[in-house]
Amino acid sequence: MPQQRLVAQETSLYDAGLACQMRVILILPQQARSFCRTLALGILSSSTMSNQRIQRPTFTTPYDSLSRVAEQLYLPIRTLLYLSSEGYIPIFIRIFQCDGMYVSVHRDFIAPHGADLPYSVTQLAYGSRLGIGRLGSDNTLGFCLSQDDCRELMDKGRVEQSLFPSAVKNGSDKLYADFPRPSFVPFDRIPGIDPDGWRAACYPKETVFDLDTGNGYPSPRMFNITTALSGARALSGARALSGARALSVGREDIEEFLNFIDSPAFVGDLIVENEIVIDVNDGEQTSKEKKEGKTKAIAKIKDVAEERPAYISKKLAHLIDTSQRCWRKMPSNSDEYERKRSIQHKALQDKEFHSYFQKRSATKLLLEAATRFIEPLDACAYGNRDRHGYLTPKLLMLMAAAKLYWSPPHVDLAKVATHPKRSDIQAYLSILGINDNNDAAYATTLIRPEEAVGGSPGLEPSAPRRPWAYHFKR
Repeated sequence: MPQQRLVAQETSLYDAGLACQMRVILILPQQARSFCRTLALGILSSSTMSNQRIQRPTFTTPYDSLSRVAEQLYLPIRTLLYLSSEGYIPIFIRIFQCDGMYVSVHRDFIAPHGADLPYSVTQLAYGSRLGIGRLGSDNTLGFCLSQDDCRELMDKGRVEQSLFPSAVKNGSDKLYADFPRPSFVPFDRIPGIDPDGWRAACYPKETVFDLDTGNGYPSPRMFNITTALSGARALSGARALSGARALSVGREDIEEFLNFIDSPAFVGDLIVENEIVIDVNDGEQTSKEKKEGKTKAIAKIKDVAEERPAYISKKLAHLIDTSQRCWRKMPSNSDEYERKRSIQHKALQDKEFHSYFQKRSATKLLLEAATRFIEPLDACAYGNRDRHGYLTPKLLMLMAAAKLYWSPPHVDLAKVATHPKRSDIQAYLSILGINDNNDAAYATTLIRPEEAVGGSPGLEPSAPRRPWAYHFKR
């Protein structure tokens, strides 16, 4: 039973929410307060607290086009390019009808006229044997794009490139990367030659690689890569299906990407760990605490950092602050529970909070949805010492959606064309589990930045920078 496993782990924020669900069911029958049992079980029957998507898209082939991946994930192509430029998901370009050869070439050796050859290269003996190596063309699909290439594609819609981080090959049922490497000598032992300067490239089959004449190797074939849906030719030689249908993503990389953005780790940069003092009830005391007569204890708690990024709207920030104010310490009895709920209700009626909705008023149904987003399911299960994670799974989902769809630089709040589609955000939240009543629509309203100009986005639009990691299996 999945809940049993999650109760045993209780390591992530989402999992802790699920664990709380399970414990509410177990604890409430022992409580004398029937109103509390009815409330909690009613919420449980209508909510899905999970970090696993209800509708996980299925990709049956080893890779798929970027345009289809964007459609299946409800993420604009511009968003995926931005995420790729930040190292979250690799994108490669498919090449076909290629009569050339795939090679490892060191960029310091490419100097058709000799003028740009580094001194360290001109001094190498047998230089013609060192700067080139065959990758082989069997099962080669194309080339993986660098993070910089993806950023330029996002900004300009096109990029010209001849040197790539790796070639991409098709195995029996999965992709793998063929990384460029030296053919004979370990270049990290040769002074002046950068061991990270190797790139994958494509040359005509008749190319002669010879440094003896004083010139470097010729330039590789240059590919014109665009985000247009139509294909395009390479600038020389081989043809590249270099539109959004040829920009492609491997199946395993899609799965790993989904696992990441659906997990608390995606909003990990917003979460900090603090300590609070809690009351220790008799039923919760350890034998040591009972012996020492302790009535207080220190508990670690997950908090949202005080410094909020620009993609957190004022409305969402108010929900986070209200959640922290009311539920950072769980109530110890029914009177305290009702008092906290009253504070929560007043906070959601705050005039400044309502002013953030501009032309759209905060309806009663929207405020009821906001209550469901921020109130922990186990808020009325008093005296449970090991549960002080007030951040509900649904509130974390709103934070993740805000980061995914409204993060700069891929979104310019002053330009409607860069804004995400409201229908995409709602679909994303629905498949995560925010699908009761009209909650996905209310959540979409709550996370929209107040500075975003009105209007419907006419173009395609997306999260932190980490070192590039290739997820293709070697």
